[in-house]
Amino acid sequence: MARSFFSVIDNLSLQDIESEADLIPLLTTEDEEALENEALPEIVPILPLRNTVLFPGVVIPITAGRDKSIQLIKDANSADKIIGVVAQKNQSIENPGSKDIYELGTVAQILRVLKMPDGTFSDPVNLGPLVNSPLDEDYPYLHPNGRLLYFASKGHNSIGGYDIFRSRLDTNTSLWGKAENIGFSVNSPADDILYVSDMDENIAY
Repeated sequence: MARSFFSVIDNLSLQDIESEADLIPLLTTEDEEALENEALPEIVPILPLRNTVLFPGVVIPITAGRDKSIQLIKDANSADKIIGVVAQKNQSIENPGSKDIYELGTVAQILRVLKMPDGTFSDPVNLGPLVNSPLDEDYPYLHPNGRLLYFASKGHNSIGGYDIFRSRLDTNTSLWGKAENIGFSVNSPADDILYVSDMDENIAY
């Protein structure tokens, strides 16, 4: 497995992410080199992810909802903070086994665990017609700065099938702006379903 770093969000509203954005640390080049040179354990706990793929070298917030996942993160965070992150083949499976996840994943280090004060989960909130269309939206990726949301959509005048769109958070109103197709440099007539960028938006996967 390749290595990456992430912050875990047990439950955090978008407004809270904006106000607590400084809790997601930025790694210096020296930090990354030191982490890359660290010896990895032979055995790591595996965290299956639904609708998310973690790539090497990317700082990404991850929402943990299943009890087993939350417990795994708590245990790892109190130990060496190292886990294996693997995408789940079928998102509808609640308790995935080894046959339900992909063989290739990423070794990740937990940077920060954030949790709502009362430990509860907020209700899902539709982001409105500027983001949600009558067609399918899937594979959301919230940039670590908390102000950019990337997602795949069949609506919003896509080039063909799923396209990657971007919405920006208005920090004054706490509302997400109109979805923007990020263009032919990424999107194609086929399905484009997942987009993950680095912190500086210079590299994307």
